[in-house]
Amino acid sequence: MRRRNTNNLNENFAFEIQPKNIKIAPHESTYVKVAFKPTIMAQYFGVFEAIVENGEQNPRTHKLLFDLRGEGALPTLKLE
Repeated sequence: MRRRNTNNLNENFAFEIQPKNIKIAPHESTYVKVAFKPTIMAQYFGVFEAIVENGEQNPRTHKLLFDLRGEGALPTLKLE
């Protein structure tokens, strides 16, 4: 699994993927955890990309690709 930051703020990549690398056996499945941890109030964009290593280079089956988006916000506190 790889991450690609599409933000202008390269040092503030807000998406964290666990595990970072994983091997999946044929006909098996697994879960990955994507956490959103913004450091400033901003819109964040990223690309999740899972690549089939040593597989057929067919553009339709070689990788899984989708966008990640989130917006940082200030926490709210309610006092009573």
